Amino acid sequence: MNKAILHDHLDGGLRRSTALELAKNDSYKPLLEIENISSFFDRSSSNSLEDYLEAFIHTTALMNKYENLERIAFEAAEDMHNCGINLYESRYAPLYSVNENLSIKDVLESINSGFKQAENLYGIQSGLILCGMRNDLQNVESVNFVFFSRLKSIHKNLNQPPLIHYQFIHPSNHPSNHPTINT
Repeated sequence: MNKAILHDHLDGGLRRSTALELAKNDSYKPLLEIENISSFFDRSSSNSLEDYLEAFIHTTALMNKYENLERIAFEAAEDMHNCGINLYESRYAPLYSVNENLSIKDVLESINSGFKQAENLYGIQSGLILCGMRNDLQNVESVNFVFFSRLKSIHKNLNQPPLIHYQFIHPSNHPSNHPTINT
């Protein structure tokens, strides 16, 4: 029987130990100055969405290299497998990781590579929901272009990252109020 996790946040599931290791490797000072990284990332008592989302600033800051994204995606799928999950749907706003050394294509390939490694090792099937920040027109246009370009090429190249759908989100709204475009 299949057991699935849907709509999981790739940047929110970053292992605390991995976050600390990547922060050390990348000299990311904000996390290196925190005494207890586990309690820092525990946002269960947050009083606002903004307070809750503040932790994501630090996880996405570590998702700026191909090898970091690949590892984070692999470990997310591995963690799901270790919980008995065999179908995993993750979401991420890839433009948060784009920089002078990492294109949007690189971001998607690194995540897909991590997912593929976990599939080869554990049999877990993983897919990605692309998120676009609707308060950033360039972000939305880029995600829109990538998503529909990928749909057009999916029949030509089955090695494309498994994109499930895309979603436009706004940081000041609760996720339940976000419009979703499904394919």
